[in-house]
Amino acid sequence: MRLPTLPFPPSRLKARLRAFAGPRPRASLPPRGALLAAAGFLFFGLLVCLVPRPYMRPANFGTPPLGLRAEWIATVPLVFVCAAGTKWSALGWLTGLSVGRLMDLHKIGGWVMLIFSVIHTVRSVSTS
Repeated sequence: MRLPTLPFPPSRLKARLRAFAGPRPRASLPPRGALLAAAGFLFFGLLVCLVPRPYMRPANFGTPPLGLRAEWIATVPLVFVCAAGTKWSALGWLTGLSVGRLMDLHKIGGWVMLIFSVIHTVRSVSTS
């Protein structure tokens, strides 16, 4: 008696199953210190950005104040993010932090910049 043929060879099946058996990248949070520093900057930036009034100006009177404040706060961490993103930097030499720790700060700083850039964009475009 002859065995039934499979629509694909077993070696291909093994290869496809091997793709699921490999190591998975672990999703983990950055260290608490980096999260605390980023949360502090984000909280302080949101206070500076959202507490002062007015948010808007009359039409044809210039850029809305909320958009300007968000723009200024979004550009503040730019030098820090660029310095933390390089492998050999003065920031790592002065602080003694490893490249991995600096990369965590680099990524978090980018997200903080993104948040304030979105606030700036939404506020500036909504007045047009």
